[in-house]
Amino acid sequence: MARVKFGIEWLDNMMNGGLPENKVYFLMGDSGTGKTLFSLKFLYEGLRMGEKCLYISTDRPPYDILNPITESFGWNFLSLNVMDAVPSPSLYTTGAGVRDMTAKGEIRDLSSANKKMEKGELTFESLQLKMELEFKERKFNRVVMDSFTTLKRFGADPETRNPVMAKFVRFFVEKGVTALFTDEGNLDNVKPELVLAGGIILLRRTIKRNMDERTLQIIKMRGTIFDPEIKVFKISDNGFELVQRGKK
Repeated sequence: MARVKFGIEWLDNMMNGGLPENKVYFLMGDSGTGKTLFSLKFLYEGLRMGEKCLYISTDRPPYDILNPITESFGWNFLSLNVMDAVPSPSLYTTGAGVRDMTAKGEIRDLSSANKKMEKGELTFESLQLKMELEFKERKFNRVVMDSFTTLKRFGADPETRNPVMAKFVRFFVEKGVTALFTDEGNLDNVKPELVLAGGIILLRRTIKRNMDERTLQIIKMRGTIFDPEIKVFKISDNGFELVQRGKK
């Protein structure tokens, strides 16, 4: 089975060489645990390998996210395809050299989903319609959605949320994409994701007595042997460094 690497040696080793391809994975954790940074490292590794990659932002203009990461780590996202899931002329600005996909996200001949999309409303249906258009033009190897939490909260009625989520996840699997969705919260309130996911990676961050400890644990990974041990890491100028507990 082909593997899709993060480009973080110790993490790829935990998954016996990387993520099994063509599945949807959830990168979970509370705010501030590093979900966006890990997901962008996943995309950057794909770009470095010459793959077609797509970043979908559901709650912030994507360049507000990408530009600081580029400045801090020097990651080149010029060939990254970017989609703002909720385009807003007052908030959205195009970054130089990054392909703008929002302008062509309009679908004129579909009624209810189209009207919601033109109003800038975020729904599973409107986002999937945009994706359908993009996949007609090209195949993406890697997709990141940041964040799935926002889409889940505002993208479907609570009564229909689970089947709509299942259909949405299946869309990416059928397209042969390896997708990574960031998801905020703990394992107790993401039961649908636990069922739908090809794998779950959980990030935690604790601050005690001025000590900042970040941990990563693989909760689930279909199709491969994986290391379930909790790993302690730190984020530095060198990237994601594995450390021993008790050490800075």
